[in-house]
Amino acid sequence: MPQYVSPDRIPHGLLEEAILWETHPDGGRGIESLTTREVGEETGARYKGTAAGPDRWHRLGDLEAVIATRLGIDPDMVADGSTDDFHTAVLRQVARLHEKGAVEKWKVGNRLVVRGTGPAPRDPYPTADERILPPVEITGTTQEMASTFGTILRDASKDNTYKFALARAILDHCWETPDDDDQRYIIQYDYLAEKFLRYYWHQVCRFKIKQDFHTTKIPYAVNAIRDIFRGDSPPTYKQTDPDRRTRAKQVILADVFGKGKKSQVVPKFQNIKIGGRTRPKKVFYEYDNDRRYIRLRPRAFDFFKKYNGVLFGMVLSEWAKFLERANHNLPRLVAKIEAKTEQRSDLGGMREKLLKYEQDCFYCEEHLDRARIRAPNFHVDHFIPWSYMFDDDIWNLVLACPKCNSRKSNSLPEGFTDKLIDRNRGYYDVMGEMRRSLDMLDARRSWQTEIRNYYSTCLDYGFGTITRAQLCA
Repeated sequence: MPQYVSPDRIPHGLLEEAILWETHPDGGRGIESLTTREVGEETGARYKGTAAGPDRWHRLGDLEAVIATRLGIDPDMVADGSTDDFHTAVLRQVARLHEKGAVEKWKVGNRLVVRGTGPAPRDPYPTADERILPPVEITGTTQEMASTFGTILRDASKDNTYKFALARAILDHCWETPDDDDQRYIIQYDYLAEKFLRYYWHQVCRFKIKQDFHTTKIPYAVNAIRDIFRGDSPPTYKQTDPDRRTRAKQVILADVFGKGKKSQVVPKFQNIKIGGRTRPKKVFYEYDNDRRYIRLRPRAFDFFKKYNGVLFGMVLSEWAKFLERANHNLPRLVAKIEAKTEQRSDLGGMREKLLKYEQDCFYCEEHLDRARIRAPNFHVDHFIPWSYMFDDDIWNLVLACPKCNSRKSNSLPEGFTDKLIDRNRGYYDVMGEMRRSLDMLDARRSWQTEIRNYYSTCLDYGFGTITRAQLCA
């Protein structure tokens, strides 16, 4: 039987089997129905089937060629279809379509089929998958830049995440700037400071993600955001106090992009190790601290523009890998780094599923009649805060009265973990959604252990607690 999983939890071995509805002319026919002839027509190559299915294709290379063609990823850019970069690009596309509601149905078995209901509105701030443009011819210069960019992200010395943030800001600039803009090669330090503030605010204030391995030497940008936005963490960046944003940006501009020893990300970004020694390789830009800008080389601008989606996926992937080493057991790192989903999903469907089995507030146990339960002021609460888990898995959802939900807010409730585990255990065999949700937790340990681990780690990351007495008073 196929196992149902969330798109952002598809194992690497299955990523290449993801076929996207929007890239196929009939809007979602499953890849398993394609014949070798059709695959050949789409990719310009010829494929042999297997003895069991001579008119079908089943080889990994064939599969990857189809996906690369449909995504607009040049196979030469990735060089090897089994690399992390390629998998990341595919993974982000599937996850993004699911988050937008464009994916209607998906399942994992020997195949992964993705069907869609139609194109979603274009987001004004495009993500990696939306930036992917048609393939272009690879040149020697492009190969050199691709190799250097990958080396900077993967192998260069990194004490914190500044290099990833700078790489992302450069890609954002190239995507946002028209090709005919006279100033397209210039990136002002002011622009970079604004981007750093936006990127790090989500990670520091909303998700409490640690950005380095130091316990005392905290990055200047992180320190500024923590200090200035202390006590001001609304649901979205746009809702933060404008005066605080201005102050934080000025501090980042001075400390990260100003003159002096504390501002090294721009000068050191292009340093790579050659023969055991670190040397500058100024392939992408020159910088001027007096004029406070970097000037992209024309070929670098074209490179970042043409391959924006793939490069953006590489940045997110390497950033997440770095953070995984500094942030053990923090879920959904890539989604939190990208910080695109600023609004939670509508939980009406989950509420209806829970209502079939319970009609009491999970915390105070006040009984609510069905008329009141269905009223808008009755809530579905994330037991472990959404800003830590960043998903809506039903194992973490409970029904709560308005009073308890308001008091709990973004805190961890003390003394209720065993009750949550017992509740989930009782629903495992009778609620399909609950069973799938629990089965998706790490199979190496029991789901009960995983829930306790999520709770403990969330506490370690600085989320506050609320006692049973405070919650139910």
